[in-house]
Amino acid sequence: MKKYFYGIAFLLWLLAACNKNTAVDGSAGDLLTSRPWIPSLTDDNKATNPKGNVIYFAFLSCQNDDTYTFSNNQLTLNTGLNHCDVKEAQSTDYNYTIDKVSNTININYIPFTLAEVSATQLKYYMAIPGVSGIQYVVYIYHH
Repeated sequence: MKKYFYGIAFLLWLLAACNKNTAVDGSAGDLLTSRPWIPSLTDDNKATNPKGNVIYFAFLSCQNDDTYTFSNNQLTLNTGLNHCDVKEAQSTDYNYTIDKVSNTININYIPFTLAEVSATQLKYYMAIPGVSGIQYVVYIYHH
């Protein structure tokens, strides 16, 4: 009887591990570049968050219609119709690279840990020192 219990427990663990999309692989790269991303404050998968104090990056209301398009190591930020500044460019390009070994994404030479790339959510974060220890600022985007 114990043998069946451990077998079922192992299968459930295996299925749960497969559902977590934290690694950057070829399909994650395809998902990243498949279509534009928009900023979000809704985290559909908190299981991919770093352990510790998590702070979600609060996008400004003027950034809610911005789109982020990844292609050929170039990130294009389209600022939409609502601009935060009258001098804000409609479109700006940034370099980005992904390191599959360290699971990082560097955007304009700023390193972030890539937490998730799924069909519906992109999430990355950076560690910053805080008063009570390390805090993680998490950036979330959706299609």
